[in-house]
Amino acid sequence: MKNTSLLIASSLLAALFHFSMPNIAKGQSSLDVTLEGDGVVSAPTESIASLVMHNLADRPISGSLTYQLQRNSMFDIPAQPDPIFGFDHGVKAQSRVVIDGEDRGNALMVGSSPYVSFRSGWREHKEAVVTVKLDQKRRIKKLRWRSGDANWIWQVDVSARVNGEDFRPIAQLQNFDLHRKWGTNDFPINNEFDASELRFRFHRNGEFMNVVDLPSEIQIYDGIQNDTIVKPTVGPEMFRGELNFNIPASGKQDLSIAAPAKIPAGSYLLTWQVDGEIAQWAPLFVKPGPPPIKSTVRHLGINSSSVDLIPLMAECGFGSVRFENGKWQMSSDARGRYDFSGGVGPWHVNQDAIYRRYAKADMQVFPYVFQTPEWATSAPESVQKNRAGYPPKNRSDYREAIFQFVARFGSKHHPADVLKTKDQQSGLDLINAIELWNEPNLVGPSWAPFVGSIEEYFLLMREGVEGARAADPDLLVTSCGWAGVAAETVQQMSTYRYPDGKTPLDLVDVINVHLYSGRQEPEFAREDPNARHGIADENFPTLMQQVDELIRWRDELKPTAQIWVTETGNDVGGPIGLSERKQAAKLPRTILLLRARGVDKVFLYRESGSKASQHAGAGLVRDEGTLRPSWFTVATATRQLSGVTGKARRLPHPNPNVWLYQWSTATKTLTVAWALGEPVTIDLRELINLDQSRVIDAFGHPMTVERDIQLSEFPIYVTRPVN
Repeated sequence: MKNTSLLIASSLLAALFHFSMPNIAKGQSSLDVTLEGDGVVSAPTESIASLVMHNLADRPISGSLTYQLQRNSMFDIPAQPDPIFGFDHGVKAQSRVVIDGEDRGNALMVGSSPYVSFRSGWREHKEAVVTVKLDQKRRIKKLRWRSGDANWIWQVDVSARVNGEDFRPIAQLQNFDLHRKWGTNDFPINNEFDASELRFRFHRNGEFMNVVDLPSEIQIYDGIQNDTIVKPTVGPEMFRGELNFNIPASGKQDLSIAAPAKIPAGSYLLTWQVDGEIAQWAPLFVKPGPPPIKSTVRHLGINSSSVDLIPLMAECGFGSVRFENGKWQMSSDARGRYDFSGGVGPWHVNQDAIYRRYAKADMQVFPYVFQTPEWATSAPESVQKNRAGYPPKNRSDYREAIFQFVARFGSKHHPADVLKTKDQQSGLDLINAIELWNEPNLVGPSWAPFVGSIEEYFLLMREGVEGARAADPDLLVTSCGWAGVAAETVQQMSTYRYPDGKTPLDLVDVINVHLYSGRQEPEFAREDPNARHGIADENFPTLMQQVDELIRWRDELKPTAQIWVTETGNDVGGPIGLSERKQAAKLPRTILLLRARGVDKVFLYRESGSKASQHAGAGLVRDEGTLRPSWFTVATATRQLSGVTGKARRLPHPNPNVWLYQWSTATKTLTVAWALGEPVTIDLRELINLDQSRVIDAFGHPMTVERDIQLSEFPIYVTRPVN
């Protein structure tokens, strides 16, 4: 069985909620048991779930269904067996990859980490051959794959052998196309076959692959007949019960599961079983109560592009938004012509309406303006890719673009003769800051946000600053969002000098950086995979130590400047991602670590997205609109951090894997605790007076603690009012 801490991916999660259960053991006709909805209910509630039972037989079926709800504070989700094909035996297998004859070690396609995928370096490769050794000879009835990054996987030839015999091709799996097939998919197997070893040859029909990106998981099934399925135990039982059913032939019956008392916010596991047959289970979440008042959480933001998700982001508790589509090319299609109401194709982004929607939700808006329009780009005619990444031929065009943008959406009114929109509106007061370009320190002409030197960027940035100041002197102006927090990158803002002696740091109100820890823990990460800094030296400072250095540098040279981390997040799957469980644990800890150090604002990247490619899998909401576990842990963090400002004090503990931070405000003391590695039990009384204290877990569930509490990678929050 897979490690119980692994979350089923969204495609398998859907399978949990629609689980066909043949009654094999007793020979009964099949029942199809469906858990209605997406496993999310409002809090507090007595109505937990509804099971829909479909009788697929031509005769009536009657019996009883038992159920149990357990608290699941550490979000342990045991692997759900396929109802017909049983458990995935890939978790007990081993895999190796050979690329163009070179052994590259573990292919990461089997085992207990289905979200981790193998990626080679960026150069031309002809083929990659992966060998998967099973724990024993098995009769293969089903093979599934989960994409790593489906943009970079092409064709595969699958072969099998038994006990050292020659590999034999699986007829229907030759030159099988995996390209751009996201999520979890079935290989088409028409006939069962024996195998103790499988071979997967990845290729591109004779063309070179410029990177080898392998599936993150191969699932291998041989049927349910040899499997023992045990109902999981993950935490304290909330309640249990039994329901009877009597379903006519080809009919259905709804079974409502109600709690004896209202169930508070939190993470739960619902298990159910029909007449002693195969146990089934699925995660359930009860939403937290009302979100905090937005004015108390301005320091917590989300990168956003879809107004359809405003209700979910507002409910999660964000007070600010970094808007992704304030792009220059989306508002101007010719020199001297601007349109912010959706008139510029092919995007037709109506920024007027979008910013009003955010304002109605009381979420402050912070757009960033980059991507040069075709009419202004300096890209040579021969350049076909990323023409918008090149700076404008005339830097003054960017100054004018920022002036027009801020004149419209800032707080100051302007005469009609300086406005270049048809309606000549200004002073709409719909934005609260503006960011000048994005990640100019990344290098790559075919994809980088800025194709040019840092010196060229600083010259362009000054034009933008002056355009913004001319339009609204009171509006906060930030630098670009720098990729990474390394001193050698950000501190260029104080060493570069313009002809008048000023530095870029002199010109801005906010120092703006991005920070990603990838597959590492944020507490100890040294490499930012987004900034492409490959740091292996253990003496190199951690990302958090780099943040500390950034703050010291700011305090010395410009203590009035704010520091915003406008992108931080964690992918699920793909080249730098892990599991949904890991994302749920890491996001609140990253927020807490940065806020504890004194970072003024933290923006998560991003609101939605679940494709397993870099940053596209970082959403709090999946592509199909369902909530990831991270939505709930972040919602808990926003509520706990409401009104909490300034740095925190790190409390000492003899175990270096225990992390304890404490904030004190005029109304409350907030103590946050978690532990990395194995769970650690601590005596809470040594940290805080538990009288009148409220303790909740990472998913918002209230906990009764008299003394000892077990810490995990999911933070707990202890709040005590100030008398």
